[in-house]
Amino acid sequence: MRFSALTENGVQDGFRPLYGGSRHRGPVDPDLEVVLTSLIRRRTALTVLAASLLVASVALATPAAASPADDIATVTKTVTLKGLLKHSDRLQAIADANGDNRASGLPGYDASAAYVANKMRGAGYNVTVQPFDFPYFEEFGSAFQQTAPTPTTYVDGEDYDLMDFSGAGDVTAPVVNVDLNLTPPRASTSGCEPADFPASVAGKIALVQRGTCTFGTKVANAEAAGAVGAVVMNQGNGDPVANADRYVLFAGTLGGPVGIPAVSVSYFQGEEFANTAGLVLRIQADTISTIRSTSNVFAQSRSGRTDNVVMAGAHLDSEPDTTGINDNGSGSAALLEVAIKMGKLRTPNAVRFAWWGAEEAGLQGSTFYVNSLSDAELADIALCLNFDMIASPELHVRCVRRGRLGAGGVGSWPARVGSHRGRVRGVLCRPRRGDEGV
Repeated sequence: MRFSALTENGVQDGFRPLYGGSRHRGPVDPDLEVVLTSLIRRRTALTVLAASLLVASVALATPAAASPADDIATVTKTVTLKGLLKHSDRLQAIADANGDNRASGLPGYDASAAYVANKMRGAGYNVTVQPFDFPYFEEFGSAFQQTAPTPTTYVDGEDYDLMDFSGAGDVTAPVVNVDLNLTPPRASTSGCEPADFPASVAGKIALVQRGTCTFGTKVANAEAAGAVGAVVMNQGNGDPVANADRYVLFAGTLGGPVGIPAVSVSYFQGEEFANTAGLVLRIQADTISTIRSTSNVFAQSRSGRTDNVVMAGAHLDSEPDTTGINDNGSGSAALLEVAIKMGKLRTPNAVRFAWWGAEEAGLQGSTFYVNSLSDAELADIALCLNFDMIASPELHVRCVRRGRLGAGGVGSWPARVGSHRGRVRGVLCRPRRGDEGV
């Protein structure tokens, strides 16, 4: 489960366990069944889910509204392990039929979305499928070498990192330094303007330095200038100890697809490259970096005020190349079963269930949804709860509420506080895969 706030920046996470989705073949993993059984016995997550929605729907209505206690008891008693496993088995079967994969942009996700939509229509909800495009990236392998003057093979994750949304390719070429500043304090605009790239970069590998603009801008400009590859070195500004993040190897994202291979290196490695005469590098990248289509699925109750909507969401997609029965088939299945059992209830406020697409690509679905709403439509949403990986056997609470870290909380990137007319607040607590730069 994740307590979340709906802001202009999307559904902002407040809590997430430490590990990713489970991948397996055949029936639902017995360990997952044990965990789900435990959740049913304790009713922890499901009670929170159902009770939160029912209490919120009543509490946010008029003071004279009736107590939801009977409805809570009814829903939590009728949400059973059998029901959860039925949905989990179906998601597993969908993955089995689609290459063990339910990632957004692939047939396994589309089948998962169709299953949810059909179930919600059958339960009497108004169902909306919201299509959208998103940047899709999948990495299968990479290699990085110096072929001259001193043949060297670099280690992935130690000496270099393949940047998210790197293009695919196998290129070997001389290196051209692009507007580097190696003199402290090393203020850098390297690669931020097309004019930074000399004509000689065509057919070569561009070495650019972090700073001022995003990594995506630098690499896109390198590609436009005719470079066949790019190396992004850290900036090296500030104190090497106090500002170690500006010197060490970093995981970076280009923010969207580019057509050339791109890797990141530490400042010290980049400085060595910049001072090496006759440097020739080889970058190999086996990736898919493109734009794909996917969708969000919404199911809204037919009764209740639509100007005070209570939302509950869960991302439906898996990580690429996984079945995602824990991350996040567990949250999706629980949300689905609770929604079905709530289908015949009449609540004072409308309840809207959301199954997000492309969450694993960086909260793409929830962000698209929020950006698609008008100010008036945003104001109609009273609150949003998000449920992720509730079958995890260990519930490490990591959340931020009103700008303060909760139990077990850690620092966040970015620490983005959002609000909408003071009605909802939240901070993005889960780090993204990579920094976009600057």
